Amino acid sequence: MTGAPAKAPPMAPTALASRRSPPFLLPGEHFAAGVVFLLLGVAGLAWVGPEVASGMYPSARVVAVTHLFTLGWITTSIFGALYQFMPVALGEPVRSEKLAHLTFVLYVPGLLGYVAGLMTGAQPVMLAGAASFGTAVFLFCGNLAATLVRAERRDMTWWSLLAADVYLFLTAVLGLVLATNLRWGFLGVGRWTALGVHIHMALAGWVLRVVIGVAHRLLPMF
Repeated sequence: MTGAPAKAPPMAPTALASRRSPPFLLPGEHFAAGVVFLLLGVAGLAWVGPEVASGMYPSARVVAVTHLFTLGWITTSIFGALYQFMPVALGEPVRSEKLAHLTFVLYVPGLLGYVAGLMTGAQPVMLAGAASFGTAVFLFCGNLAATLVRAERRDMTWWSLLAADVYLFLTAVLGLVLATNLRWGFLGVGRWTALGVHIHMALAGWVLRVVIGVAHRLLPMF
């Protein structure tokens, strides 16, 4: 006795690009900037190595180098990967390519200014850089949200990217609070709690949720 034929599993993507993918300039500029940030981070790590070895993790120079890896290498690369990935995974390209390029223009120089301000103690430069790349993050979050709203496919990837978008927004808000606290010190001892929340939202909320969403779509390809 034979039963009803088994339902075929949903089709998995068979390529990392589609006809709706953006020109390679958009993800490519992000990947190139990510590599530059990685190289700067490696050089910076050699510079602040003695401070790291002695446990001086909250020092401004260590924080600056940390952000070269987290906001520079990792997040910039994620931005570029998502621009290439979303048309394949969601069937919907990024809502606005022009806004994505504007985000890049604000983000990269802003982050460099933020890091330079931290390393040199130039607080106006640090705050201006934080405002620039913070604005870029908020623009990216809005662009990603608009893309998700237009997507018809609402699977694990969609929900993971939505959660990642929310966590990135909250991470940026708290990061700007911490940056301004370096100038005015209004958080007091509460800055350590705020810092812990900031780190966990960035790693577990933003980065890990993106990894989960991307893996859910790409692993069936292999």
